[in-house]
Amino acid sequence: MLAHTLIVRHPDTLVATPLVAGSEVPDWATSLVDDADLDGANAEPKRTRGRKAGDSST
Repeated sequence: MLAHTLIVRHPDTLVATPLVAGSEVPDWATSLVDDADLDGANAEPKRTRGRKAGDSST
């Protein structure tokens, strides 16, 4: 879960997208979120739906 609210650009649409504190990190945003932005001892961002940036699979 995110410790802070972040604004990142979605890699497919380039739309500024808020990632709200306390929410899980979507797959497409994992490469945009630093471990320091995560709450607690989470080593990796928790993933939800979507693609990771740079993933060309469909």
